[in-house]
Amino acid sequence: MIIKCFRSVGLKTAKALMGVALAGLLGGYVVLQRTWHAELNPMEPSRFVSFGRGRLGNQMSSLATIIAFSQRLNITPFVTQEQAEMLWEYFDDLDLHVLEDEMPNYQDYRWINPFRLIDEHIWNFDYSILFSPDGSGASLLLGQTIEVGHYPNEVHMFRAITPSLQSVFRLKDRYVLNAQRNLELARSEFLEKRTTFHGNSEELEGSVIIKPEDISFVSIHIRRGDYAEHLKSLYHIGYVKPEYYSEAIEWFKGAFKCPLFFIVSDDLEWAENELGDCNGHCFYAGSRKSSSEFDPNVPLATSPEIGNDLALLSQVNHSIITYGTFGMWGALLAGGQTLLPKGFDNMKEVKEIRRANFRDWTFI
Repeated sequence: MIIKCFRSVGLKTAKALMGVALAGLLGGYVVLQRTWHAELNPMEPSRFVSFGRGRLGNQMSSLATIIAFSQRLNITPFVTQEQAEMLWEYFDDLDLHVLEDEMPNYQDYRWINPFRLIDEHIWNFDYSILFSPDGSGASLLLGQTIEVGHYPNEVHMFRAITPSLQSVFRLKDRYVLNAQRNLELARSEFLEKRTTFHGNSEELEGSVIIKPEDISFVSIHIRRGDYAEHLKSLYHIGYVKPEYYSEAIEWFKGAFKCPLFFIVSDDLEWAENELGDCNGHCFYAGSRKSSSEFDPNVPLATSPEIGNDLALLSQVNHSIITYGTFGMWGALLAGGQTLLPKGFDNMKEVKEIRRANFRDWTFI
């Protein structure tokens, strides 16, 4: 056929036609490369993953969400290699299905996101189809590779499996011991400064008897730094007002005999200027490293400061938080009473917390 083409149109024209034909063949090959996908066995449990590259709180929420799905639906939860490396830096004995290890050719698969997008600005998805009573989501549970979005945070599902998640997110000893040491030093310092000792009890200012076991530890997580742009661009709001922290402190003083407050923030200088020492009840035990010192282009980077701060949040008895998943996870790991500010109900995480309806979480 090519020889006939040469004879009928001439050598120069034939070469041109051959070039067009070759380009067409190559083009077809490229198209085939782009549209062909590997597939799981149709009877194999589906594999769920988030390819999100958010910070530690986001990664904990992603993993917890997929674990919650897996416990109810018999699907397999996966993380990426870089997500796993971040989580392994902070948590002990974390058994993870790593995508690159178990599916080295995972990029050959067609990863679908079949969920309804609730808000495209914050990439919030509705996963209810997975649990639909009419079985409409059953086809998603076998033989599928599913990407659940970058920031899944199904807090309402965490309540039923909180003990399990607390076991999953068991911080390494070096972080926990550092946090416990800081808490005990603060307790000792408080009692030493404010008491005179009489036998086995301590008398505070000559009137109120205070024993070490009367002291409650309360964390205050103050998220500022680079979060201002996040609040402004997505929700058109600013930071929580300083009065919220003062009101929360007074709430705990009224609820417990002797609470001590431990401030963790990416802007401790601001916190110290606004809150002071709370008449000897406030301690600035968090990391002095500002969020601006972390490279925003490497959100999965690890640091000891992050581990120490999360450990401190997790080792207290009660929590005062604002917004963001980091403070939320500190409160979830700690247990006890948690206070949050009113007026931020448009935020994704706040909506998710509201939906969970935790008994001991109070908006003030």
